Amino acid sequence: MVEDDENGEQAKVVDFGIAKILEQTGKMGDSLRTDSHADLGTALYMAPERFDGAPGDPRMDVYALGLLLHELLSGLLPFAKRYEDREDGTTLLHRRFTEVVPPLALEQPISPALQSLLSQLLERDATKRPASARIVRDQLRELPEVQAISSLLPERSGLTAIPGADLQGSDTQSTSTSTAALSFRTKWMFLPLLLALASLSLLLLWRLVLR
Repeated sequence: MVEDDENGEQAKVVDFGIAKILEQTGKMGDSLRTDSHADLGTALYMAPERFDGAPGDPRMDVYALGLLLHELLSGLLPFAKRYEDREDGTTLLHRRFTEVVPPLALEQPISPALQSLLSQLLERDATKRPASARIVRDQLRELPEVQAISSLLPERSGLTAIPGADLQGSDTQSTSTSTAALSFRTKWMFLPLLLALASLSLLLLWRLVLR
């Protein structure tokens, strides 16, 4: 999570579920220390090779990111037809380890570039996945979906809220215009609410006068 404070934006770690204890503190240190070869994590979000005992690798995190992206886009993990299917994780894992994850079929289609990236992230063969999160980040920046969103977001300290978007030349003008249009529409959205509050206030005042 990212938090704004007097020092600017600060990254905050909020999930210590797989944190590793590095230092022994007191008599309980040995019992609390994380085992070097322990398999930690949520099985439904672990890469296939992890179940074969492969050592930790950035491509495992890339695979987990692919699972999250799949779930963000469709609301489901690969091969699940409904959210409750995750309760039978064995079936989902078996299909994931033996079958190719099919392309997403969504009511709102995604770009071929996004579908291609998702397929790369979910490759069963780790050598076919992007080697690092940095590579994934660079590919994300090139997606038309990300560029479209970035063009609608206000600039922050000379940069867009999604770093890496190109806002040079005519794009800068279109961004300012889009932002102004969004601001204008937002203001008008509050007008019915203000009128309703004013009407309610007059009604209450009228009833008080009658009493």
